[in-house]
Amino acid sequence: MSTIPYAIFRTAKLKTLGMATSATQHNHRLEFTPNADPDWGALNEEYLNHEQRNYWHLASERIAELQLPRLRGDAVHVVEVLLTASPKAFPRDAEGRAQDVRKTSWVQDNLTFMQQRFGKENVIGFTLHQDEITPHIHAMVVPITADGRLSCRDVFSPATLRQLQTDYAAAMEKHGLQRGILYSTAQHEDVRRHVIEPVLEGLDLDTSDIRLLV
Repeated sequence: MSTIPYAIFRTAKLKTLGMATSATQHNHRLEFTPNADPDWGALNEEYLNHEQRNYWHLASERIAELQLPRLRGDAVHVVEVLLTASPKAFPRDAEGRAQDVRKTSWVQDNLTFMQQRFGKENVIGFTLHQDEITPHIHAMVVPITADGRLSCRDVFSPATLRQLQTDYAAAMEKHGLQRGILYSTAQHEDVRRHVIEPVLEGLDLDTSDIRLLV
């Protein structure tokens, strides 16, 4: 395996009000989070949703602004995107604690990438967590297409996701991160087993409906 750290991009569909509520409470630490150290909570930061509003309500307001026609009952209103990197990408102190990244260009470059890619108005939450083992960002996206439709299927299609991961890795290259080898099943499984899964195991996440790209 390469010694260069990987850029990690994970998506999860929030299909219901209940799922969005759970994500809101988790990301803003409004509920108990087993893997989070409360002593490090002050290092977390919200960059957009400062009032800690429910993601479902924020998404519904954005959808209403667009005056979309009647939506399907099972339409995905919000997609949660996890942005992080291999643990070794983050400088650590003697105790293994990652250094504070709140004021680094890595955070700002992630925010810029998401807003440019999906539209500033469609990124309704952007939360940095540093109270777990590896710094990571939860970005919340209302999946609006370029022609103004609500369509998770189109915004996050398999082909779009592959290109998105390539573009994300390119944006993160300045931070010493790389993309996995495209279409290499063996490489993907190796990276997932040795890099991605250990990162996710250190985070308190619902992995029942996720897609991982590397």
